[in-house]
Amino acid sequence: MKKMGLIMFLFLLLFALSGCGNDKGNSIGKKIQVSKNVSMITLKGNGTAVYSETEKRLIDREIILEETEDIEVIIKAIENSTSHSGPMTSEGENFNLVFTNEDNTSEIIHLWLYSDRASRIQKANDEVIQILNKEDAQNISKILAEKLL
Repeated sequence: MKKMGLIMFLFLLLFALSGCGNDKGNSIGKKIQVSKNVSMITLKGNGTAVYSETEKRLIDREIILEETEDIEVIIKAIENSTSHSGPMTSEGENFNLVFTNEDNTSEIIHLWLYSDRASRIQKANDEVIQILNKEDAQNISKILAEKLL
């Protein structure tokens, strides 16, 4: 009887300790949050560079969004995005969105923007990945197209 009790105790101890492991699964269901006090969004990344005839090379440029309507479109897209779990491609992001708040603090969100598959976002230094809905991704693409002209 004592052996059976000891085995049960060890089993329960092992079961309890296995729950104290890695917390990576806890990112599921978390949402990316951005401040409501965003005063500017700076987009940096692939597709924003222009060729300079004088320098004979591509010059990186930034797209700065300061209009409230443009900022609201991007914040709405983040709020409407859905959590993702499972494998993702390891390719780098298309854009980095730098959100500058009224108090001059900033945060970076990586953006993978595609026309032929799901677009996604991920906050810098975070595991949480969210999928943008198609309409919001198209709205962001429209803003970028207007600003790149």
